[in-house]
Amino acid sequence: MKAAFYLGPAPSWTLPLSSDPWLMTIGGRPLIDHWFYAAWEIGVRQVLLSGEGCTSGTRKYLAGAESRWGVKVAFEDSPLAVLIRLNDGPLIVFDDYNLPWLSQGDASAPSRSDRPVLRWSADEDTMVVRPVEGCNMISLASPIAYWEINVALARRSDELANRLPATDCRVANGTILNPETIFGSHCRIARGAVIGEGVVLGSRVVVDEGASIRNSVILDGTYIGPNLDVSGRIVAGEVVLDPDTGAIARFQESWLFAKIA
Repeated sequence: MKAAFYLGPAPSWTLPLSSDPWLMTIGGRPLIDHWFYAAWEIGVRQVLLSGEGCTSGTRKYLAGAESRWGVKVAFEDSPLAVLIRLNDGPLIVFDDYNLPWLSQGDASAPSRSDRPVLRWSADEDTMVVRPVEGCNMISLASPIAYWEINVALARRSDELANRLPATDCRVANGTILNPETIFGSHCRIARGAVIGEGVVLGSRVVVDEGASIRNSVILDGTYIGPNLDVSGRIVAGEVVLDPDTGAIARFQESWLFAKIA
């Protein structure tokens, strides 16, 4: 089965945080990884991508998608070019800035806002659109929605362990770690730091001595300075965003917050 991934314009709130919004972390892994995971689970083995979200950074990351997910990847110039492929069989369509969520047993999606993933097919001269059973899309249209889903996933981190394994993370002695935390790969946590409940760390995050983080999302390649207290925030390098208000602070002092190359 094939899937069409339409990476259209990302919400404006993502622009100060990342030039590649489909690579922003959700539960410790890029959003686009969750698309591939869900697609694989519902039987997709070929993905057609289009849209302005197919940036050079996203394309570079997806160069390894076939080996990671076992699916073939192709890029098209426009969504129309993808829909023409309907003559070759049905398409599962993933679109907008959403997180696909697979219903498993009694586990419900950790969000109040979702809609079904759709299956498009051509029946003679008629377009037939049906929902894919057990697979919904959770909207990430606002910073509070993005923050809430990450914190919710951190609090259910045991359910994600099988598909979100962290690698090469180093935690110094004397660090306090709450079990409701998700780590990306290659993180470094210094002595005396406190990683509290509801925390998601992306890859290559460095937390310096005595820093405390709670109910926050720290994006890839971010340095958190010594003795800082970060609570209820989204942090990307020197940019700190309050998800409730959308207010943004930029720190010039690299010993506080910084982007790691």
